Amino acid sequence: MPDEHQIQSLINWLDIAAHQLHTAVAWIDGQEQESSLMIQYRGIVVDDEKSIKWGFHEPRWVCSTKYRPPVGKVTLRFNEPLSTQPNPIVLRFTASPNYCYWDDGGGLIDGNPTLPNIDFKIPIEPQIRRYYLMQPTITCVRVSDSLPIVITSVSISQSRGQWARSVSLEFSSRIDAQRAHNELLLITINGYEFYAIAEQPSASKAFGIETHSSTGRSRAAELSSPYLLPISYTNTVLRSLGGIIGDLLQNTGWTAELSGIPDFSVPAGAFSVGNKSPIDAINEAASQLGCMILADDATRKLTIIPRWPTVPWEMATAVPDLTVHDAVITNYSESVSRNPLCDVVWLRGEQQGISAKVKRTGSAGNIPAADISAQLIVDNQAARIAGTNALADTGDKLNVTLSLPVMVDLPPATPGMLIGIREGTEVFKGTCDSWSIRASVSDRGDIDIEQSITVIRSIA
Repeated sequence: MPDEHQIQSLINWLDIAAHQLHTAVAWIDGQEQESSLMIQYRGIVVDDEKSIKWGFHEPRWVCSTKYRPPVGKVTLRFNEPLSTQPNPIVLRFTASPNYCYWDDGGGLIDGNPTLPNIDFKIPIEPQIRRYYLMQPTITCVRVSDSLPIVITSVSISQSRGQWARSVSLEFSSRIDAQRAHNELLLITINGYEFYAIAEQPSASKAFGIETHSSTGRSRAAELSSPYLLPISYTNTVLRSLGGIIGDLLQNTGWTAELSGIPDFSVPAGAFSVGNKSPIDAINEAASQLGCMILADDATRKLTIIPRWPTVPWEMATAVPDLTVHDAVITNYSESVSRNPLCDVVWLRGEQQGISAKVKRTGSAGNIPAADISAQLIVDNQAARIAGTNALADTGDKLNVTLSLPVMVDLPPATPGMLIGIREGTEVFKGTCDSWSIRASVSDRGDIDIEQSITVIRSIA
């Protein structure tokens, strides 16, 4: 709004030159302002100032005892016998109890609007353009001291069965390879950050050519050998699943949470692992429930999610996490794998477990999948999670491999994501089974970046 608005009013008295009424009102960013009412009589100013309030009114509680009609249908119940008198029936409504509500201020436009429910999903979908201008970037620094490391290519991959990403690096020189050995590196590809530890260096030499490279894993490798010693663990007291995972991560600097998995109690002594690293022990617990691990290397946080966050029979109505279309798909291939479609599975625990039957709703329950026996099948919720994921693995699957760019509105995918593939006006959906990204720098300095994902779609 403008910085200041003024209204000047002149009243014609007997002597216009001697008598004047001047009123000025200023609005500045909707704040409360004052205007002075100044009266002049034969050059003498008479001070009679008035205040005009302008702006949003103060937030306040508003209380009233006025009758408030109930919402919905009104039911009238007559407790007295029916009278034949011709007088009309009189209905008396008593005053409501003292009812108060909070007025958060504001005028015609609420100064503090009610925020929408944040529990909703907005799918990521790149815009359809006639052409896409790319300015690929790739950098690598050593996290300990921010020392730049020059790399000529990098490849990062992960599937649903991996708790850490696999990383392959090629360095521009022997010095860069030595600087990166056994160090935590931060690799930035088109603005997206990836952490990696260069664990296994290698070198090759030919006439006039010397190449230095290394393979490694993402930062979650800090929870495995050789960085941490193997442990043996048994829950000696009653613990929840989240409590057991917290015990395994004790003193590591990492945290964990369950997503899409209800927490349940595990009886004392029901779960035990021996001679395993903390991350392998957690992966063992997750695998028994048909779940997997996603690691956030930046915040050092593990998330345990089902292998099928969206089961095949619910994909038709689910909202995809990421939707792609023909304009951004640079390569497409598909293949079909045939498997029997099962609708029931039997599960049982071990020492202190339960025996349960998980059947797909609405099915006959006459085609069983392979029985499941695991330590953590100690609760109906545990059996339901493991059984649901086991049934989701069955049936004919369409394996779709897509090659995509990496852009601002097309981020790297994550295993377990629900991917939508748009064909015209239709979108078919599948679960991201594996993901990889490759970036390389040519001798002329040209940068080539591409990601590839494999999507599993149930067709039976």
